[in-house]
Formats: sequence, structure tokens, C-alpha cells
Amino acid sequence: MSENFTNLNTLNSVGFFIPRKRFPLKPIERVNFISEYVYTKDRDFYNWLRMERDIKQSINTIFYSVHTTQDFLKHTGNIKTLLVNSDIDKACKHYFKFHPFWAGHPWKRKDKDIFTQEIIECNTNNDQYNPLPNESILRLSADCLNNDVLDQTFYDSMIKFLGLDNQYEYACIVHLLWRKLNCKAERNIVKFFNTNNYPTFPWNGYETRFEKSGKYSEQDWQEYKNIALEYYEDEI
Repeated sequence: MSENFTNLNTLNSVGFFIPRKRFPLKPIERVNFISEYVYTKDRDFYNWLRMERDIKQSINTIFYSVHTTQDFLKHTGNIKTLLVNSDIDKACKHYFKFHPFWAGHPWKRKDKDIFTQEIIECNTNNDQYNPLPNESILRLSADCLNNDVLDQTFYDSMIKFLGLDNQYEYACIVHLLWRKLNCKAERNIVKFFNTNNYPTFPWNGYETRFEKSGKYSEQDWQEYKNIALEYYEDEI
């Protein structure tokens, strides 16, 4: 976060981000805040998306983020925009542990997979997008983020483009928090499937298109387990 941030007072207001809490202004205090309230020890593969969704509602009042180009096009004009692409296989591997119903289809060898098609379309649309008048864009690849050390070229180019203070040292700490929790989620999804049986499912109670209609079967369960072991067992 930058001291040049134009809505700093809003960000620092009580309850903007966490009820009855202020987002601190000093860099090290921000890191501690993020560790305590954002990338917390209880984050795991089964609650990650719910926590992200809750946080995103507040963040979007200042930094608007969307997953698809169609949503992005509703908020263009007179802004600086980051267009972020991702390798399809890396995106699927990253996302599967959080939401297997949505990302699991490619491993079932279906010709038309929703998640894969969304990544392809998003990358293509990003590459082909022409900025509107008074609009600036920066194209980035997220593939370099799957490492313990935050890629400095990625960070520097983004910070320079947005006109923010360069606080790479602190950004590395936050990135490592995120990275370690991702690795923990990969270990724990393997542990879950190796110690539980159908119909126990850790995503029960969360909104998913499968659980709403109760359509996941024992075959689905076994398929998800096979994918989890295939993708993450070597990581533990």
C-alpha cells in the first residue's frame, strides 16, 4: 500500500476492512494486520474462497477486481487497469483445492470444461483488449507468483504503473504468508482424502453448484480424491 493512495482516509476508517478495526498506516503494522486478519492460520482449502469473498466486498470499494473481461468492461474508462494472465494448467492446479466442483472437469477429460474455457477466454480477451481513451493498462503474467520469493520484476512493474510506494521488503513477507497457506492447503486436502470416506466432504455447507442440488456421488468423491493425490501428493 502506498502513502500516495488517494483514499487512505477511507481505508483507515474504523470497520472498513474488519469490524471495529482500522487498517494501519505504517508498513510493518500493515503486515501484522494482514497476518492477523487476512492470511490467518485457520485458512485452509475448504474455507479459502469464503474468506476471499468476504474480504473482496470491502476491497472492491477501492480497488475493483473481477475475474472475467466481461465484468471488467463494465468498469473501464479514466482508470489504470492490470490485465493478468495465467497458464491454464497452473491456474487449474491452484484453484482445484479450493473449489473442486468448478475446476475438476478437465481431469475427467471432458471436451468442454467451464473453468478451462474461462481461463482461455480471459487470457485471449486480455491480449486483444485495446484501452479506451484516458485509460492505461498493464499486462502481467501471474505464473511467477508460485514461488516463495515474490518476483521483483513483477512487483516493481506493477508498483511503478500504479504510482505506489515501493515496499518490496514488506510485500515479500505478505507474499510468503499467502504462499505458505497455499502449500498448507495442498497438504491438507491430501490428508483429508486419505483419512476420510464418502460421503464426508469438507466443502459441505458452502455454496457450490453441486452441493445445492446434492448431485455429487461416490464416483465424484473418488474422482476428486484421485485428482487431489495426483496434483498435490508430491508436495507434502
